[in-house]
Formats: sequence, structure tokens, C-alpha cells
Amino acid sequence: VPWYNKDVCDATSCIRKGEPYLKETTTHLGEGIDLVSIIEPKFKTNTITVMLLVPVTPQRNAAYALAQAMLTQSCRKHPDNAAMSALLDDLYGASLSSSVSINGAVTQIMITGSIIANRYALDGEYLLGRMTDLLLSCLFDPNVRDNAFEPSEFKIQQKELLDAIEAEINNKRGYALTRAREAAFRGEPDAYPIYGTKEDAEALTPESVYEAYKEILRRAVTRIYAVLPEEVPTLADTLKTAFSALHDRAPETLCFESHSPVKPACEHVTEPMAVNQSKLVLAFKGENLDREGFRLFSAVLGGTPFSMLFMNVRPKLSLCY
Repeated sequence: VPWYNKDVCDATSCIRKGEPYLKETTTHLGEGIDLVSIIEPKFKTNTITVMLLVPVTPQRNAAYALAQAMLTQSCRKHPDNAAMSALLDDLYGASLSSSVSINGAVTQIMITGSIIANRYALDGEYLLGRMTDLLLSCLFDPNVRDNAFEPSEFKIQQKELLDAIEAEINNKRGYALTRAREAAFRGEPDAYPIYGTKEDAEALTPESVYEAYKEILRRAVTRIYAVLPEEVPTLADTLKTAFSALHDRAPETLCFESHSPVKPACEHVTEPMAVNQSKLVLAFKGENLDREGFRLFSAVLGGTPFSMLFMNVRPKLSLCY
């Protein structure tokens, strides 16, 4: 059988006998760069996620959001979305995606590539190697010309970003949560939208977004997660060599928890709209409350089907909720 791998099959046999196999190791690749490998023979795909962590800079949210989007739509080897899509189709329908989020005072930019396990390749191709090469090409060799992202691709992604910002109001639940966040954290970094404002996005240029991209690579603490069905001894060296080419890296100290002062008085924000269903968000702050205690508080009050709000509104009053 072409895809037969004795180690994998032996490990699978152990699983059938009830013996756990999952193995997790962390390899240090350089200053502020770690590779976390999670090996489990039951997995059918190879997945690699590069997580770039930088301190939140609210005025750069839009630039960072657009920079991460540019990286997975094209690269120098595959200079447009059509070429990138054709390549992914050729790689057994592999996927390549990116996202940006904010956790406390840290902006998290993730680039993920996923492809079927090597043992399923029809002609014995080293599929993990091809996906790794593509991921590194997107990250370190983007579609850039004259110190700027390629203008036509930039315009497409800028429009996508503006559409996402403008469409937020169409998701009334998400919009209500965003407005509550703005009120609760007014004057603090957490009050800024993850994608930035419309004005910030419109002011971006191919040059400024390319500068933001280089800034991310320079500032970021990097965590790489490889979730694989079998160990690949050469993966760490490949990643280490690629990241060692960045000579001006200066990873910055991260702070996932930042103090947010309690407001002196309760604030009420009401925004009338022509909607059939109202949205209510209650945001609370407290001093010296542990994270798990706050989660339990949220669940009991209104975040679950057994919460006080749900039990009173739905079962007792038979109202839509």
C-alpha cells in the first residue's frame, strides 16, 4: 500500500487498544519564536498556523487587518487570487486563510494552511512540504512591487475591508456588542474596532500597508502550531531557516491583560433602529475578579439557556429571546 507508514499504523493500533498517543512538543526556533507540534495519527490533515502577536496600536488596526488579508490572497510566485486558487485546487483542495483578532492588549494575526496528510497523496508527494513552502512564500515573499503591495490586489482587499466595516451594522447582535464595547472601554485601546474605522481604511495606500506588514514582522512574538498525523523532523529546521532571514526583528513584550478602570457611574446607551427585535447588552466591570468567576457570573445572568434571563423571558413569559 503506497501510503502505508509503519509508525503511523502501529500508533493507530495503540489507539484502538485504548492507549493514548497524542504527543505535544515545543521547540524554540529563535528570539520570540516557538514551534508547538501536536502529533496524532488519527488526524487526516496537516495544518500549520503561524500566529503573529503584537501589542495593540489602535490607530494601526485597519492597516494590520488589511495587511493580513493581503498575505493569503496572492504572493510573488502566485500573483493573483486566480493563480492562488488554482494552486490550492491542485493541492487536493488545500486551504489557506488568515484572520485578525484582539485579546486584551494584544493583536493576534493568524495565517493558516491545511492540506490532506501525506499518506493520501496519489503519487507520493510530500504535501506538507508544499504547503509549508506556500505558507512561507505568502509570509516572506508577498505580492510586492517597488515597496508597495500590488495595486490591483490592494484595491480588491481594501474594498473587502470597507465592506466588512460597513456591513457590521447588518449583524445587529454583533453591532450591539461592538457599541457596548465602545461604551465600556471608551478612551482605552479595547474601544477601537478590530478592523479600524472606515476613515482609517479609506486612508490606506499600498505603500502604508506594506510598511504595516514589515512592522508586524518586526514587532511580533511568533507562535507556530503544527497539527500533524506524524512527526516531521525537518519541519523545525525549515521554519527556523526562514525566520532567521529577518535580521531586524525586535519582538515586543506582550500583555494579554490590561487594567480597565471601573466607571464612576452606570452608563446607558440607546440607539433606536427600524428593527423587529431589540438587542440588549449588559457590560460589567469589577475589581479583583478572576476570569473563571466572571465567566460563571455571565453564564448565570444571561449567557446560557439555563440563565436567569433566559428562564424568566422564555419559560415564564413565553417571549422570543
